[in-house]
Amino acid sequence: AASGMMVRLMSGFFRPERALKQMAWAAVGFGLAIPISFLLDLQIPVLSFDVAGENAFKPYLFFGLKFLTLSTPFFFAGLVIVLGFTHRREEIHRIYFADLVGGGIGCMAAVPVLATFSGPTAILFVSALPFLAASLLFRRIGNTRGAALGLIGVLGMVLLVGLNEQSPFLRIRWVKS
Repeated sequence: AASGMMVRLMSGFFRPERALKQMAWAAVGFGLAIPISFLLDLQIPVLSFDVAGENAFKPYLFFGLKFLTLSTPFFFAGLVIVLGFTHRREEIHRIYFADLVGGGIGCMAAVPVLATFSGPTAILFVSALPFLAASLLFRRIGNTRGAALGLIGVLGMVLLVGLNEQSPFLRIRWVKS
């Protein structure tokens, strides 16, 4: 909803002729936001909500920070979709179909991906997909540098997947009781 509101309120910036380029850059933002927001989330402790006294507000503050941090990738993903729905109306049936198929494939792939990788590594693996989407969008508009940037993002995430599987650097520090 936040990305939809932004596109609506900043309609002068989000023009139809810029839609594919802006969708590609939003996909890059999505690819970056997934691991960065996860890394930031790992730094925020999980506190029990039954804390009394002067620290009673702290769990709510940390929960709010976690919520804002982890919602960032959804903002960029939503921006890609809303730009497509808003400015590529002639292709809305394809966009909606691709969104639904992608969601279905993601649901089906969750179990094998989590059976193959640790949770943190799976997040890095998933981060490669928005970079692939960005590369395809940049390629569609003839931006070879952008397409190459997307592929570099894919390769970077694949490299991080391998590194984290070999020697985990992303670890979940706090868990809920």
